[in-house]
Order: sequence, then structure tokens, then C-alpha cells
Amino acid sequence: MNNHKLYLCEKPDQGRIIAKALGGGQKSDGGIVGPDWAVTWGFGPLLTPYMPHDYDEALKKWSWDPLPIVPPKFLFKPTGPSAAKQITKIDKLMKGASEVIISTDPDREGELIAYEILNRLKWSGRTTRLWLSDLTTPAVQKALANLKDAAETKPLYWAAMARTYADWIVGMNMSRAATLKLAAYGAKPMSVGRVQTPVLGLIVDRERKIVG
Repeated sequence: MNNHKLYLCEKPDQGRIIAKALGGGQKSDGGIVGPDWAVTWGFGPLLTPYMPHDYDEALKKWSWDPLPIVPPKFLFKPTGPSAAKQITKIDKLMKGASEVIISTDPDREGELIAYEILNRLKWSGRTTRLWLSDLTTPAVQKALANLKDAAETKPLYWAAMARTYADWIVGMNMSRAATLKLAAYGAKPMSVGRVQTPVLGLIVDRERKIVG
């Protein structure tokens, strides 16, 4: 299949709805194919950041010496075998495409899911954005007729990536630091998160005030 448009969705149900709005097509390995288009999808995120030991096997051991761990370049891997297979299927459907239409959810996470896949598959062709939150057929058809330039919404991807990097750096380093610091007191491994820990702190403070 060549010179076709490829609609990249976030999940299968979304892909089926968009395919229906395009006029329907044939089931394909990893998606749905029409006369001059193809629809494919993820299962939510298909990629996840490397763990520290994925960069360096020596980082499996928790110690003070390598902290803080900050990768020179953040790398990503499939979330599992099924994700790896779907990425391969998306790659096949992308071959010969004249355009990729990002059709994931209209938010930061949707933008992140799409660009993680496009970056991994080294897509450099024309990219547009299908922006819709209403998945009724008339709404989808209206959105299909009014595609955005992908550059309009790409800042959402940068915001999502900044959050991902911050979560990784805080979580990986502070969890190790807290665990190592408190190990002398017999504490179990600690989990520290950029959002999780401050929220937990607020809950504990509030509970203490209630209890008196």
C-alpha cells in the first residue's frame, strides 16, 4: 500500500470509529485499511522510559555513588511483547504513507503517545492532527474535514515530555536516596514521586490536624 494516509489512534475503539467515519474498510494486521487510507492504533502508551539499569547494568545495585542519575539522552522501550508487536505492525502500515494524521486523544498524553511512536519509527513525512473529543460519526467527519497542522498542538507533546523527564529524575533518584538514607533505621525500600509524595504529605498533615 503506497501514497496513503495513515491515521494513528490511541486505542482500538477510537480507530474503529474513525474508520467507520471514513467509510469503512477491511481489517488488517494491526489496523483497518481503506481505498487510500489506513487506521492503526496503540493500546494507550506502547513505550515506556528505560530504567536506570537499561542504560548501565551496574545501576541495578542501589548506591550513593552514581546519584543523581541523569541520562544524557532519555530512551524508551516497548511496554511489553504485545506492544512491541503492535509497533512492528504500525511500522508496516506506515511504509509508503504520504501523510500521518495524529488521531490520539486531544490532550498532552495523547500527543505524547503519538510522538513516541513516530519518533521510534523515525517518521519525517507530512504530519497533521485530527482534533476531536466527540466520537459521534458527524463530529468525527467534521473533524476529518478540518485537520490541523501538527505544529499547532505539538507543544502539548513537549509539555508531556518535560513532565515525563521530571517524574523519572525525581522518582528514580529520590527513591534510591530515601531508601539508602533510611536503611540504617530498618526501613523498607521507599517510593518517592514528584506528585505522589507531596500529595501524600498533604493528606498526612490534614489527618494529623483532624486527629488533633
